[in-house]
Amino acid sequence: MAGTSSSDNGQVLLHYGSGNLADCWILKLDGNGNLVWQKTLGGTNNDVAFSITKTIDGGYAVAGFSASNDSDVTGHHGTSATDDYWVVKLDSNENMQWEKSLGGTGDDWAYSVIQTTDHGYAIAGYSDSNDGDVNGNHGNGDEWIVKLDSTGVIQWSRTLGGSGSEQARSIIQSSDGGYVVVGETASNDGDVIGYHGDTTVQFWEPDYWIVKLDGAGNIQWQKALGGTSTDQAYSILQTSMGDYVVAGQSGSNDGDVTFNHYAFDYWIVKLDGTGNILWQNSFGGTGSDEARSVAQSSDGGFVVTGISTSNDGDVTGQHGNGGIVGTTDYWVVKLDSVGSMQWQKSLGGNFNDWAYSAIQVDYESYVVAGGASSQDGDVTGNHDGDDFWVVKLGAPLGINQPVNSFFKISPNPGTGIFQIQNSSSPIQTAEAFNLLGEKVFSTSNFSHRTAGQTSNSIDLSTEPDGVYFLHLKTGEGIMEEGGY
Repeated sequence: MAGTSSSDNGQVLLHYGSGNLADCWILKLDGNGNLVWQKTLGGTNNDVAFSITKTIDGGYAVAGFSASNDSDVTGHHGTSATDDYWVVKLDSNENMQWEKSLGGTGDDWAYSVIQTTDHGYAIAGYSDSNDGDVNGNHGNGDEWIVKLDSTGVIQWSRTLGGSGSEQARSIIQSSDGGYVVVGETASNDGDVIGYHGDTTVQFWEPDYWIVKLDGAGNIQWQKALGGTSTDQAYSILQTSMGDYVVAGQSGSNDGDVTFNHYAFDYWIVKLDGTGNILWQNSFGGTGSDEARSVAQSSDGGFVVTGISTSNDGDVTGQHGNGGIVGTTDYWVVKLDSVGSMQWQKSLGGNFNDWAYSAIQVDYESYVVAGGASSQDGDVTGNHDGDDFWVVKLGAPLGINQPVNSFFKISPNPGTGIFQIQNSSSPIQTAEAFNLLGEKVFSTSNFSHRTAGQTSNSIDLSTEPDGVYFLHLKTGEGIMEEGGY
């Protein structure tokens, strides 16, 4: 996990800044939530981490912003009052391999980093600079996309936007080798077409903005989605079918948004490969409900995570005082593949607790990460003030549970080739999915179909090391297993 800390006690062993100035704080936990190692990164000014990704060499890349130019930080472009993108590469043992300050004399904030298929990196965020590493700014701040090689050297960068303000919140590499960037726009010129708001009003009322780039950073298509109120997108994924799912918050009840409970709702949109809406749904209550993360689950559905102050509508179990200005809970929502809610869970205590990210770790478990200021309810062990808060959830009974049948996978762990032995009804088909929900193997051509016999091999040897979910269809239904 990556975030920020201004502590110099408890589990935080080092603080570079003074007072409440923040450092980047990186934690690694084992499968039971125990701290394996922690790392403080930064200098004497504010240093903030927003995104972390595991790299192919077993290390990690971290992105955020920094106003420092000392200690761990070099090459800052502005003053102590302005921020640069700050990108840090760690090895598997938490040692810093390299770091880069990217930007100009304005503010530059990196919100998302991914490792690309060429082992480089793509970073997305916001810039109001027009010098240094940044050129072509359209005005009032643009999305700024930077492609680095494996050592952190800039290969290309793009400023995207119009005369209003834009921010990129998330970037993914698409299956064709290009990139898809999601964020928000309040422009209707420059690179932006189709903005739903009024650019002449005093208040900033952005749309979701989704931009598809080719591998060299050139725009292939863009979509502004939303209504006449504020719509802000924070997370995007590509499904195994090549479609895209976007999550964020919407205060609109017109345009592309067909329903709003009140204030902000989670607004989840599924697009086809060219950006056309396939379906969209709003979830929430009469408080404020703001989605920050979407991940695909092994059953083809989606897990959406963020914050909620509601305790009505779609939301139950709120721990604090609800309402528009009430205290926030983690709110985790499980959707099926067509965007219908299967279950939801409010997590927290009587104070503010805010979730930023969730991942699936096996067929029935999810890990949710964010921050907590509560010291009651679901929250235990708070160190005072705001803590990182990590929760592991199991799916509710009856949701995505395997049927009552048993099979054996061998060897486990293995090097990629596995044998299946089923102890009950014959196996008909087998499919394997990675943690992104992408189907990486499928067969119905078993030479042995009787119970108790070993099937043909499941060959995942060309896939990266990691966790895979195996779906087996028998006469009894679908069985699921993971961890191979």
